[in-house]
Amino acid sequence: MTVDDLAVGLADAARRAGAREALAVVERIVSCVSTRRSGERPQRESATLDVPLLRVWSADGREGVARGPIDGLVERAMAALADQPHGALPEFRRPAMTGHLIEDRRWASLDDPARDELLEEMASPVNDVSDDVVLQSIRFEDACATRALARPGSAALVEVSTRFSATADVVDVTRSRKLTASVRSRALSSVVAMPFAGFAARRLAALASPGPALPSHVRTILTPLATASLVAALAPCFLPGAKSFLDDAALDARLLLLDDGSLPGGLFTRSVDDRGQPTGPITLLRDGRLDRRILHAREQAAAGLPGVGHDVQGTPATSNLAMGAGLRTMNAILMEKRLASVSIDDWLSLEVDFATGVARGVAHVAVLQGNAVLGHLPDVKVTMALVDVLSHVADIAVDTDRVGHIDAPALWLEGVRFAV
Repeated sequence: MTVDDLAVGLADAARRAGAREALAVVERIVSCVSTRRSGERPQRESATLDVPLLRVWSADGREGVARGPIDGLVERAMAALADQPHGALPEFRRPAMTGHLIEDRRWASLDDPARDELLEEMASPVNDVSDDVVLQSIRFEDACATRALARPGSAALVEVSTRFSATADVVDVTRSRKLTASVRSRALSSVVAMPFAGFAARRLAALASPGPALPSHVRTILTPLATASLVAALAPCFLPGAKSFLDDAALDARLLLLDDGSLPGGLFTRSVDDRGQPTGPITLLRDGRLDRRILHAREQAAAGLPGVGHDVQGTPATSNLAMGAGLRTMNAILMEKRLASVSIDDWLSLEVDFATGVARGVAHVAVLQGNAVLGHLPDVKVTMALVDVLSHVADIAVDTDRVGHIDAPALWLEGVRFAV
């Protein structure tokens, strides 16, 4: 049975069971995971998964939600009405289900020989780096999701999207050091064209040489990849009911952060959320201050705000995140300053205390003089008091990279503390 038939059948069954209104969402994900380990033939695992969600409303506006197996889904949703508060019936708007650039039609032509060729192509940059650095494993996943939304007595809205991801484990066999690199995108070309495994191999090779002394009281560069990891770590601060250091913080006025579930080609882009609300952009940080959080649908209505869809399987969540860029390129900033700096290319680990705003992590770093790299240092401990550090941003680059679901620029920061 097709997903649109499943969604229509669930919505109509809910109406027959006594629901005044209903919304059925069924997503069918067809995926294939291809893995190649060093010295072994590629292994493959394919799967098809149906992910159903059913919302029902009673005449007095109570809402029941059920997810999980389709068998008994209507009964579980109707039973969930019992303990819910009264409210208003939802208003549905018919959205545009095209134009978001989230379907790569090359997915349909992928076969096993093509997947093997892609694995080889993505792994090959590691071979030319160093005899000590080898590829331990590489994993490639391709998936196509067909998502259908239906209300009682109406045809289903159907949206098709693709997603591709790859992960490489690269090892320095002499020093027993490993790096993992990954890339994710809606477009196959964005994954295949990114030499992520080669980047990891070159970073490992650079760490093999003795590094320079770690300078003190220098500016810190967060590359777009490192900035994106920091943004991802801060995302829970923008969820409903969150309390964090951002509530009263006045950060650098140039800092802007958007959430946009309709961003063309975005990894988390959808036409509508799982509540049937069209997606769109909202501002989370404006002029360095918290502008708003993601809200439940009832909270949006009570505040008189336009409904922007953020519901994922019954829970509000952030979607694509985009940080505002600066005015000059990274290279122009480095050439102009010609100062000593420490660059964090990526985090090995990163945690943020949301109450205090202190971020602690471990990273491999590069020491620079202007745009010249003096050397690399492994496993450096990093501490940032984010209110202080983000209140005095030295510079923001115009270059942004799309890292998974986050668009991020490079940041030049003051006051970051390091320990080897």
